[in-house]
Amino acid sequence: MTRLFRIAISIAIMFSAKGAFAAGANWYVQKGATGSNNGTSWTNAWNEMNQINFSTVACGDTIWLAGGTYTTGLSVNKNCTAGNVLTIERVLSTDTVPASAPGWNSAFDSQVVIQSSQITIGGGNYWTIDGRIGTTAGNNFGIAVQYTSGSGGNGIFESNSVGVVTNITFSHVELMGPPCSATDGSCSGGSDGLNLTAYGNPAQNVTFDHGWIHRWGEAIRYLDVQNSTVQYTDIDTVNDGNTEHADVLYATGATNWTFRYNRVWGVIADGIFFDGSQGPVSGINIYGNVFYHNAGSIIDCYPGTYSDFHIYNNVFIDDGQPSGNHPSFLYIQSTLGGTSAIEDNVFDGVSWDAGSVGTADYNAFSTKSGKQDSGTHSLTYTSGGQFVNAPDTANPIAADFHLTSTGVTTFQNGIALPSPFNVDADGNVEGANGTALIGAYQNSGSQSQAPQPPTGLVATAQ
Repeated sequence: MTRLFRIAISIAIMFSAKGAFAAGANWYVQKGATGSNNGTSWTNAWNEMNQINFSTVACGDTIWLAGGTYTTGLSVNKNCTAGNVLTIERVLSTDTVPASAPGWNSAFDSQVVIQSSQITIGGGNYWTIDGRIGTTAGNNFGIAVQYTSGSGGNGIFESNSVGVVTNITFSHVELMGPPCSATDGSCSGGSDGLNLTAYGNPAQNVTFDHGWIHRWGEAIRYLDVQNSTVQYTDIDTVNDGNTEHADVLYATGATNWTFRYNRVWGVIADGIFFDGSQGPVSGINIYGNVFYHNAGSIIDCYPGTYSDFHIYNNVFIDDGQPSGNHPSFLYIQSTLGGTSAIEDNVFDGVSWDAGSVGTADYNAFSTKSGKQDSGTHSLTYTSGGQFVNAPDTANPIAADFHLTSTGVTTFQNGIALPSPFNVDADGNVEGANGTALIGAYQNSGSQSQAPQPPTGLVATAQ
């Protein structure tokens, strides 16, 4: 009886697991497909982004995107759940199911370009868009929203007409703005990369991961965004003097969000700008980033109420470029209350106009600016030779802020921070070898940004 009982339990577990991990249906989008345009195969694929019929797509399904240039925007409005996430992915030749679907061609494994249009968050919950590959240096992101002309626009836009949107993820996506932002700032309309500004309907749990946001008037615009993350992303060439304010990120009423493991350069006015006059700002975590080749304020806290504001393990460098306000500076115009702290950061030529901060210590300041905080453990150093590849005005994208042996010696007097702030972009734990290093990286030698999220995991629970 005991043996039969165990067999019955095993069979029950097998069927339960099979149900839990059953994959949803597969749908297909291919530019120029000439079949019945119903998305059921590559032959009958939807032939443009605006042809996707979301009424036939169920939560838990996967929509595969073939490479090509699409001229209409992608608008998603689907209410799903944590157990049935809708997935939209650029296809790879290694994907077994789509690579065996009727009409497959290996040429589909190429970059998906949405040209001079946008990805619209039309509403809904629990869906993800993933380009699955891409590096900034290679400019080969799986999905790219690229404006090659025009006077303005958005890369990703949250529609004002929808309710609260939650648990949405964008990975391996490039957002490139119109030429007028990159050159002289002459855009006649708004020019925002990631625009989450649905008044009265704040976005929640939105993640932008392993991407590239560049050539915009404002790279990111948040109004009342909550519990959200930007990580492993390059943000650069923010330059529009007419309709925007050249912000890396403009935020009002921000609550519980994280900005980590990003590279920010080529910004002429404001970096991350918090408008505290529009509501309290709390639970902000800015850590593991590198800011360089910028002019103006890097982090600006406009007067208001701020609490639990953490700036940890970043590198801030003023290399004198581009033309504009130098030295670059932190501008903390209000008291940062609660658990707020500024620790384990490198400031090279960056000045500090700071209000009252709960804790400001264990920072390294180059002799260009001198010590800017009153922490007893903070230090000054002479800059030069600390980083693998310091900013180059001719090729800023090639900068590498991993430490040389000189850098390890210079920045060895940090403090080991609590989790999750004690892990760098490469996955190294601060102080694991007995020495907590100041700055964005806890190792010597050059490494690529990691860890990458998993790819090819298309099975979703139903």
